[in-house]
This record gives sequence, C-alpha cells and structure tokens, in this order.
Amino acid sequence: MSSKLYSALISLLMLSVILMAGCERHTQALPLRIGIHFWPGLEFLQIAHDQGFFAREGVTVNLVRFTSLADEQRAYEYGHVDGAYVSLDQVVIMNDRGIPARMVLVGDISKGGDGIIARPDHKSLADLRGARVGVTIGATNHFTLVKALQMGNVNEDEVEIINLPEDRIMDAFNNGQVDIAVTWEPELARNAHRQDAHILFTSAAFPDLIIDGIVFPPTILKKRHQEIQAMIRGWHRALSYAKQNPDATYAAIARYQNSDVTLMNTIFKGIEMGNKEVNQRVLGVEGMIGTGVHAAKQVSEFLLRFNLIKTTPDPHEMFVPIANAP
Repeated sequence: MSSKLYSALISLLMLSVILMAGCERHTQALPLRIGIHFWPGLEFLQIAHDQGFFAREGVTVNLVRFTSLADEQRAYEYGHVDGAYVSLDQVVIMNDRGIPARMVLVGDISKGGDGIIARPDHKSLADLRGARVGVTIGATNHFTLVKALQMGNVNEDEVEIINLPEDRIMDAFNNGQVDIAVTWEPELARNAHRQDAHILFTSAAFPDLIIDGIVFPPTILKKRHQEIQAMIRGWHRALSYAKQNPDATYAAIARYQNSDVTLMNTIFKGIEMGNKEVNQRVLGVEGMIGTGVHAAKQVSEFLLRFNLIKTTPDPHEMFVPIANAP
C-alpha cells in the first residue's frame, strides 16, 4: 500500500469517527419536547425553564404551547411532541384508542379548581332538576357534573344537557342559553363574586379524582429515561422556588396566562400542586399502589358508561413512578 493511499485511509477513518461522534452528540442534545395548553397549574414547567432548573439538571426541555388540549393531544399522537401535560380522563381515552400514555409526573390535582356556576335561584344541588346545563360531553367538566348529580341525588335525565365546546360554556351562560355552567379555573375565580351568579359546587367535594400530569409513550420512556428523571427534578426545583419566592412566581404565572396576580392567587387555592409527597401518594412507590389507580378506575367507568371508550385500559399500566422512592 502506498504511503499516500495509507494516509488517505487514515484520514477517512478519522473523519468517520468525528462524524459519528458529532451525530451521537447531536442525538444526546435533542430537546425533550413537552406539549402544554392553557392551564395555570402547568406553568411551573415554564418557571423551571425560565429559572434554568432544567439546565441545571442537565436536560434541555422545549415547551410547545397549543391553543387547545385537542391540538396538544394530536401532536402527541403523531409524535410531534415527546410528552404532554394532560388530564387523567384523556390518559384513559388515549390508551383506549391505542395511543400509549404513561403518567410519570402528577402536576396538579383539582381540589376546588373545577366546579359549577349557577344562577341565584339554584341554591342547592337538588335545584339542578329541570335546569339547562352547559357542559362538554366526555370532558372533565362532564365528570364534575356527574359527581354533583350523584351527591345531590339527581338523576341525569332530570337535567337538560346542552353539549357545548369548553370555550363556549361561559358565553352561553352569560347569554342566558343555559342556567348552569360546568367549568374550571380561571372561570370560577372570575365569576365568584357576581351578583347574578354563584359557585354551587366544586371538586373539593371529591378530591384526588381530577388529576393532571405529564405523560410519555413507553418507547420514549425507555430511550430517554434519564432525561425524563432530570425534567422531573427540575419540576420539583420550581415548586421549591415558588415556596421561597411566591410573589415572583405568581407574578410570572399571571404574565404567562395573560392574567393578574390576584386571580392567580385565588386559582391556586383550589389546586394541590404535584410535589414529591403528592406524586408518591398518587403514582405509588415500590410495594404500594398509588391512589391514581383508584381514580383511573372511576374515570374509566364514567367514560365507558357514556360510550366514550370501548374497553377499560389497565389502570396499573397508566402510572410509572420512575422518580419515586419508598
């Protein structure tokens, strides 16, 4: 072999090694893309991003904002995002439709953040009889309504269901098209002190059932296990930061939500944030089943009853407590 040919082969080999190393670094540097929508509880992801908590944990997180939850879910289904911040009912629906979704982080739990706004003459749950109720069939607010009817001993055929898109319910209430609006924050806080309406019922009456969190498909969990754990650590850093700096935190969240600090403070009174203790309680730890399994069973029964799912997905498979320790 001539010296020139030998040198050329060595150069080619070195170039291949450099290119392979570059590709490996590029793969490792791919951001973790998480879909989010319009909900104050998830803004601690933005806090973690802006305060550099993800970077400190060695993970790059891109938060991809969608104007609607439906758009976020489609992006998750087609792989345009790696993970998504969704509600438990949507986790059940996605798994039923063959879209694998595993909750690895509980972001928040509604403890008053979902509820019913009524006219003054509807003073109790029993007064729901005969009322025109604005609700989105199959959505979280529909689940809230069913719970309210059960607690008020009102049959579902005793109310008139007006099926509306989530963003049209308050308009219908304000225009007199419905007597009852089943909604969530920030609408509850915005309408709490009206003369012509009041909050009749909230999710504080059935805690630990309306759960929001971050889901990933099993394939992403397997490939990016360490990055997801780092993301979760960044989330918990953000919650710790909020405890130490509440004014700055809620001012930032108000800015993200195009709202005001007073409203944000009211909203978060009805939300239990997903700290480490909450995640252990809901997701479970080794040797202990979390409360999320019970919640998923109730949500599945509700969805099956209204023909919104065809089967009951295994609730034990929906929760992956990868960051929890006993």
